[in-house]
Amino acid sequence: MNYKYNIGDKVIYTNSYGVCWGEKTIIGLDTRNNKPTYFLRDSGNPEWFSVREELLSTKCENAGCCVKLSTETIKRTCKFF
Repeated sequence: MNYKYNIGDKVIYTNSYGVCWGEKTIIGLDTRNNKPTYFLRDSGNPEWFSVREELLSTKCENAGCCVKLSTETIKRTCKFF
């Protein structure tokens, strides 16, 4: 299985409803339906529930999401600033 991200990477998590949960740290790798999924620290989901890869990004693509990020993260990831 090829994973886009690694344990310890910081990613922006936006759920399938378009709600951004801000920057999270990947704490584990998993698969669901033969697709890569990730366990995230403090994702809003139980830590035993993995998140699909397409819901993760290293760049903030949603202006509403940027308000939830630290200044350092905004400078590093947000295309709106």
